[in-house]
Amino acid sequence: MWHFIATDITKIKTITITIHLYTQLNMKIAIAQLYTENFDDWANIPIENKQEYCNIHAYDLVTKRGTYNTKFEKRHPSWHSIPLILEILETTNVDWVFWSDIDALVMDYTIKLESFIKPEFDMIIPNQGQGEYCGIKTKDCLCCGHYFVKNTEWAKSLLKALWEWPRDEYHTYKHDSYWEQCGMNALWKNNTLNFNKHVYIEPYNRKFNSFYYSDKNHEPVQFSEWGESWFSLKNKKDELQGSAYNDGDFIIHFAGEHCSPYRKELMEKYKGKVKWN
Repeated sequence: MWHFIATDITKIKTITITIHLYTQLNMKIAIAQLYTENFDDWANIPIENKQEYCNIHAYDLVTKRGTYNTKFEKRHPSWHSIPLILEILETTNVDWVFWSDIDALVMDYTIKLESFIKPEFDMIIPNQGQGEYCGIKTKDCLCCGHYFVKNTEWAKSLLKALWEWPRDEYHTYKHDSYWEQCGMNALWKNNTLNFNKHVYIEPYNRKFNSFYYSDKNHEPVQFSEWGESWFSLKNKKDELQGSAYNDGDFIIHFAGEHCSPYRKELMEKYKGKVKWN
């Protein structure tokens, strides 16, 4: 954020004008997502949702159906987010790519992506809290469901290193959960390519990656921390604690096996709850 002091001579007083940094930069942003044919039954819902959002804010939307030809190896489709992001960075003039998993909806169209961007960093990724990578359970797990990548040589180098990561003892993660997210966490923990200098870790997962949770009756549950504190946040709407979606959050992410059988139904329900203004 930049601060300027201007003088209004007619009123002989000093006025402080605050101009957000992202307004000055006039950044070009693309949202990217990918899906395979097994999601054809409901993929149109998040595509239309994000296209509406992009139309409002003049962002580009890049949606790929299918995976890339990886020659002599096969990988889980989740891995193919990496070559898609790289393709956008290397073939367009975008400043930032916002990766968004296909099983997510934007719930508040009034919030701009620029409000989450830290221009001094090359990547912005949320800490979802409790999670697992490479068989290690942790209370600090980066989530690749939604994150920002700046169009810089460093960011492209990290993505290429991430693609090359599942070798030797890690080769099973080409197919095993949690795919590229395991690699991203491993690169973080090892400070690969000076990771900690270039990446801003968003401590509030709910800023742009709120997970949907439900009870045994498939009714939404709002609580602060996945797997830790199962208490409601109904009286804490202004707080961004935890990972679970609360009404008013920017994005709802229908990730996980508990959502899989009901994903189309959930998306149909929540697309009608979007905040337009």
